Amino acid sequence: MVKKATKKARKKRIKKPDPLKNGRPSKLDKTLKTVALNLYAQGKTDKQVADICGVSEASINNYKKADPKFFESIKDAKADPDKEVEDALFKRAIGYDEPEQKFMSVSCGMNQGSYVETIDTIHHYPADVKAAEFWLKNRKPDTWREKKEVDLTVNNEFAAKIIKARNREKTLLGGDSEN
Repeated sequence: MVKKATKKARKKRIKKPDPLKNGRPSKLDKTLKTVALNLYAQGKTDKQVADICGVSEASINNYKKADPKFFESIKDAKADPDKEVEDALFKRAIGYDEPEQKFMSVSCGMNQGSYVETIDTIHHYPADVKAAEFWLKNRKPDTWREKKEVDLTVNNEFAAKIIKARNREKTLLGGDSEN
């Protein structure tokens, strides 16, 4: 005797599709991961990496969500260029000295030619006010922020006194005054 499957029994047998396995296969393979991480290490943004790798920025974000190890690798890769820029900004904000070589042409005397001499010097780069300002605004925003927050709360008693005074003024002036 063959039993007919009820609706409830059929629903149990049907497997729901895995949402991560639907759609096109992912372009993210080991090679693409390596390329992307190298681009991040060069200081590229998500948009730039996506354009170079031939995927959308949304795909890059989906790869990050789907693969936590990849996301951590991206953070690590971004740390080096961020640190370099931070160090350069700090140096520019406070000023620094940089060794350099200057080349001087030295004459040997009357019509006897000349030779080039190398002189080691130190070039001083003065502090840059804009770099210092940028640094401070980001490191100490409460102190160096341009926008100051002003508290404009009104005391209810004071507001009530102003309204009473205006009403008295209107009564005394006959009610026609707009002020």
